Amino acid sequence: MYPSAFRDSFSTPGRNEGHTVALATARAGNVIGGGDWAQDRLIPDILRALSVGEVAKIGSPTAVRPWQHVLEPLSGYLALAERLFTDGLAFADASWADQSDNLYVASKVRLGDFIEDFSARWGRVIHIRMHTLYGGGPPSGHIFLGQMRDAIARKAQFEISHGTQLREYHHVADDVSAIIHLLQSDINGAFDLNHGQPIRLCDCHSYLCSLRLP
Repeated sequence: MYPSAFRDSFSTPGRNEGHTVALATARAGNVIGGGDWAQDRLIPDILRALSVGEVAKIGSPTAVRPWQHVLEPLSGYLALAERLFTDGLAFADASWADQSDNLYVASKVRLGDFIEDFSARWGRVIHIRMHTLYGGGPPSGHIFLGQMRDAIARKAQFEISHGTQLREYHHVADDVSAIIHLLQSDINGAFDLNHGQPIRLCDCHSYLCSLRLP
């Protein structure tokens, strides 16, 4: 956002005299390779757990990751820098990201396939795909329920889009119980934890607004 605002304010053809800076932003996906063995990395964490005979714990199994080898985005950055130098503003009017074949969405399937293959080759790995959790405390202000809660508490108008997005809400205690059961079983690979009863956000919004809250 900040690079775009700077570019629009100070380096826009026809608006700013003498603009000479070709500025673009580029965003890569999650990179692998390059000897990255840091903590909280999916592949290194799995390998470390398997090397000591422990169950690999995946903190956010439903997270989407557009995997790329580290050399791929570096090649893209260099190519973009070259075009900015040779063609200038023609390549400086947009943000750049790899969207070919919608890799970001396809990575949902790829992560599950990776876990299945890894489990078959290296031993027991469980990949539990969960939905939206509630309970265990106030919902985060970054999610829909938390934003509604904050608006109600402030007695402010809550703005919602079309609201046709689907969410499958699970109470955290139910998912904890299910996960314990799975860990005590012999299940390997990817597993979907769902009850098959999603709700539209607009319907959730209407229900909460109909409640008489103190």
